[in-house]
Amino acid sequence: MRNDKKKSGPMEYVFPILLFLIFTLSALFIILFAAQIYQKIVDNSSRNYSANTALAYVTEKVRQADDSDGIEVGKFHDADALLLHNNINDVDYITYIYFADGKLYEMTADASRVSDMAIGSGTAILDLVDFTIQEDAAHLISFHCTDSSGNTSDAMVAVCTE
Repeated sequence: MRNDKKKSGPMEYVFPILLFLIFTLSALFIILFAAQIYQKIVDNSSRNYSANTALAYVTEKVRQADDSDGIEVGKFHDADALLLHNNINDVDYITYIYFADGKLYEMTADASRVSDMAIGSGTAILDLVDFTIQEDAAHLISFHCTDSSGNTSDAMVAVCTE
């Protein structure tokens, strides 16, 4: 009698193991590559958060208060400020949005009591390095913002004039 069984060589065992290792390493490299891309996206998003958020916040406040004589660019003590006027039950209120001490602030007060308020009054909105407000003759208000990462953003808003 003859034995028809072939001898099994090492290649019978090595080939499936090598194939499995190649598959595993490929999957690992894909996961590492995807994680690196995700980290870059998160870093870019974090860097752009402060500057863009500050401008989006301020422009939305301007749009909410946009009626005749409701918006003006002025000063709060020595800081440039955006003044949003509002009349509620025959009482004049002013909301000041201003930059001081590395923060963007918002403060709402009765117009007759604003002189009693100190710089730094109100709610700190965001930490920033620089924030400037300018208005031109065409009633365009421009904002320039620099965040702590050095990213800058600009925005312009047209004010309704009636």
